[in-house]
Amino acid sequence: MVAKAIHYADENFDPRQVDILLATELNKLSFNSRECINEEIHGVCCLAPKETPEMLEIALVKLSMELDNIPCSEKQGFLQSQQFFPKNRYVNDRSFRLMFLRCELFDVRKAAIRLVRHLDFVLEIFDNNKELLGRPVRLTDLGPKAIKLLRSGSLQLLPVRDNSGRRVFVVSTFKREYDVLTRVSSKLKKCFLSRI
Repeated sequence: MVAKAIHYADENFDPRQVDILLATELNKLSFNSRECINEEIHGVCCLAPKETPEMLEIALVKLSMELDNIPCSEKQGFLQSQQFFPKNRYVNDRSFRLMFLRCELFDVRKAAIRLVRHLDFVLEIFDNNKELLGRPVRLTDLGPKAIKLLRSGSLQLLPVRDNSGRRVFVVSTFKREYDVLTRVSSKLKKCFLSRI
């Protein structure tokens, strides 16, 4: 059963709903899993495995095999990236693929799913602009409303890192900016709820 979506733009939004949802999901985990997550959030330890050149190579090979195993109907963006940019190194680049492996703590199956969902998400958000399957998104790809939102200061990458060296990204939007985020937020809600 999928939980009811919670959105802060809703007039009836109760912030306690977020706490309840988070507590419910954390309580489903084992004590050790909760402690590991808590320690990582606070910068006490890192859940990421120790990386060695051999481990990275094995993970990249397994990721390629896992991408091949995903049904074609579930990886349209990925297939188009291979079709339109067969010699392009962007999607097939080691550093691009390592981002997804590291994000999923080298769980190859989850990394493959995240990679194909990312490419589908880029196509959806940028009105099927296939050029973005061959290169990173640039500021010039954004529309006037998105540029206005960036200039408002509502989205900020802090100049300092947390205790573990991770970048800190802060989002503080206002009611007038919700229309800019409508398509993105609806897709993000689906992605978030599907991971719970």
